[in-house]
Amino acid sequence: FPSHDIRCRNASENADNLVENVQKHSHFLLAMIDDFILSIRAESDEYKMEETLIETLLDEAIYQVKELMLSRGMSISYPSNEPVFLNVDARLMIRVLVNLLGNAIRYGEAGGQVSLECKVMSKTMVTIVITNQVGKHSEALANSPEQKGFGMGLEFIQMVVKKHNGQFKQSISSKQGDAATVEIALPCIPLGVLS
Repeated sequence: FPSHDIRCRNASENADNLVENVQKHSHFLLAMIDDFILSIRAESDEYKMEETLIETLLDEAIYQVKELMLSRGMSISYPSNEPVFLNVDARLMIRVLVNLLGNAIRYGEAGGQVSLECKVMSKTMVTIVITNQVGKHSEALANSPEQKGFGMGLEFIQMVVKKHNGQFKQSISSKQGDAATVEIALPCIPLGVLS
C-alpha cells in the first residue's frame, strides 16, 4: 500500500507541474500576441483617442507591474495630484508606462523605491516623471533599453509618445546608485474644454 500512495502522490505532483507549465506557456503566448497587436497598432496612422484621466492610466500601469515590483522588494511612490485629462490611445499609453515602470523596477536598486510624479507644466501640457536608483545590472538599460519581443522597448515608447504630440527624455547612468530619470511630456485637456 505505501508504494501505491507514493505513485499516486508522484502522479498528482506531475499533473500539478504540467498544469502550472501549461499556464505559464499560455500566459507567455498571450503576452507575445498582445505585444504583436500593440506593435502593429502603434505603427498605425490613426490612434483610437479618448479622453482619459491620467490617474487611470497610471493606476493600471502600476497594477500591471505590481508582481515584478513585489518580487524585487520595491515600492512605487505616487502622490495624488489634481485631476488631469489626456486625449490618448489608452491601451498604447498604458503599455508605454508599463514598459518604463518595468524597466525602472528591473534595473533599479533591489528593495528601493521608484518615484512617479505628474507635473502640470501649463494649461495644455503635463509631464510624467519616473525616477529610481540605478541597480548593479543597469549597464543593459543604459546601453540598450530594448526588450525582447516585437519592438516593445525604447523605439515603441518614442513612437507612441511622438504620435501623441508628446516628448520623451531620459537620463540614465550606468553607475550603480545614481539616479535614473525618464520623462514623458504630453498635451493635456484644459478642464474647461472637456466634452
